[in-house]
Amino acid sequence: TKPILGSCGHYLYVKTEGFPAPNFAIVHTPLFKVTGPSCRMKFWYNINGLGKIGSLDVIAMNEDDGGESILWTISESQGADWKLADVAVGQHGNSRIGIRANTDIGSPEGHMAI
Repeated sequence: TKPILGSCGHYLYVKTEGFPAPNFAIVHTPLFKVTGPSCRMKFWYNINGLGKIGSLDVIAMNEDDGGESILWTISESQGADWKLADVAVGQHGNSRIGIRANTDIGSPEGHMAI
């Protein structure tokens, strides 16, 4: 979460340098039997660094057929400030919603955090 007015929170962090690329890390929700058409996911993110950092995706992963849909994506450095993502998840059945950090080849220094 984003520190707001002196409060603190928790975050997940991926370094983009020093690891074989391309690579990825993913965190996902428990299984949803059904989501409604107005379902949304909000989270704070920070993507910052030099060169080609990679991308951050929100994905729907269908448990029945193994299919995957990208619902939202942002790529490359977005500066030092935390930003709020507000993603329309929409209607999905028997799915998990995930956030995936994809590192890119050639990033000398950087990170992605949610």
